[in-house]
Amino acid sequence: MIEAAGLSPGSIVIELVEQKAEQEENLLSFVEICRRDGFLLAIDDFGEAFSNLERLFLIQPDIIKISKKLLHARRYSQEYGQSVLKGVAELISSIGAMPLLEGVEDMQQLSEAVDCNIDVIQGFLVSRPIFDLTDSAAAAVRESLRKTTDVAGMHRMQHIQLGKIKSSYFMQEAKHISMIIEMECVESDPDVVLSSWLHIDEQIECMYLLSEKGIQITETHFGQICKVKNALFRPARKGDDHSEKDYFLYIKAGSPHYYSPPYISQATGSLCITISVYLSRGPLSGTILCIDFRS
Repeated sequence: MIEAAGLSPGSIVIELVEQKAEQEENLLSFVEICRRDGFLLAIDDFGEAFSNLERLFLIQPDIIKISKKLLHARRYSQEYGQSVLKGVAELISSIGAMPLLEGVEDMQQLSEAVDCNIDVIQGFLVSRPIFDLTDSAAAAVRESLRKTTDVAGMHRMQHIQLGKIKSSYFMQEAKHISMIIEMECVESDPDVVLSSWLHIDEQIECMYLLSEKGIQITETHFGQICKVKNALFRPARKGDDHSEKDYFLYIKAGSPHYYSPPYISQATGSLCITISVYLSRGPLSGTILCIDFRS
């Protein structure tokens, strides 16, 4: 069929659906034949039924189609859902496959895909299934793709701009606080100074100081509205070792400051970013100020 149509196998994607294979060895044999002949392979509905990590390891597909259920699950928890979807997309990209999000039906869902760094989508937003691809139908799909691409590009640009503004604000705030603490700790206890400056920004989750060896030398001081999610999480205490954390290692490697990507705080269970700043003046010279901001 491919030869008769004058097509290359490399332009054809064979999609493996989520149903269980009767014989795994038969599935693997089929996959090997497809690869030998030059076809591309995709796993359908990753994240549900039998489209799981085990099948991913067995097949090593070129494209992994993320189930729309992961997209729609965000209605239960926006923050948690986005973290899961973004994490799945990063996992797929890290193994050299292309993440594709299924079930994108409107511009809001397109924006959510872009926010999770997913560049390839499938869904009614682009087109419903077409059984008779006439010239007019093909033209309509091309126009839909053009509009979708334009919107995605604009949203990504806005996302980047907002991210730059936010990171610049957090970094300036951290540097400002570090200068105040350097000056005030000349005559005052560091724990007293840190607790007194938590009010400077309501987005600050907590602050603490590390020694030049990565050992915490103050308590962890929390903002007033900060809450620990559950018993799995606890704040670091005075004397705890942070020497294997990136926010210490980057400073140890010579950087004057470090800005972390968003992550789940081990102190509270909420999404945060950590900024660490090297202190070079006064009695705290050589120590590291760590500030967690709610992301």
